[in-house]
Amino acid sequence: MTERKGTMTDRERVEALLRREKPDRVPVWPFAMGFPMVYTGTSVADAYNNPKVSLDVGRRVAKEFGWLFFAMGTGYAAFGGWEFGGEIKWPSGEFAQAPSVTRHAVETPDDAMNLEMPDVKSAGIIPLVVEGLKLALECAGDNEPFKIVFQLEGTFNVACNIPGADKMCKWMIKKPEVAHHLLRLATD
Repeated sequence: MTERKGTMTDRERVEALLRREKPDRVPVWPFAMGFPMVYTGTSVADAYNNPKVSLDVGRRVAKEFGWLFFAMGTGYAAFGGWEFGGEIKWPSGEFAQAPSVTRHAVETPDDAMNLEMPDVKSAGIIPLVVEGLKLALECAGDNEPFKIVFQLEGTFNVACNIPGADKMCKWMIKKPEVAHHLLRLATD
């Protein structure tokens, strides 16, 4: 998949590093989703809401720059906000690089305590993530078995994205049972 630059394949370079041996050159993988989109003139929103375009652009840019190619599952920093019933805005404009929450799923402690687990098969970005991971599994490259990278936020971040970090921090002090409930949902 990735053009050879040197005497080793990407897979051989990674495996050499894992064995603490010296590769012919450093295998570079710049955990980047937005850059390939901007570099190719593709909408940054497509990095998140069009898995095929994201995969194709990522592969093309990795080859052009001599980077390792890893198919990336589409997570985003505000994960949890949309998935638990809030609303997001896709990135647009010159400086937007990820979806952002425009309306949080809960506003009050009562809303939070009544919140239930969403259907994980259809909530928010999850169907797009699943589609992207299926496409990624179909990718074959010389860097197998290192072929999928999936990034999601940690439990605390997901819980904070449900009401917003400011409310979550207040509730941790003044309404710990509410914060605990949101953390339990995010963990589950």
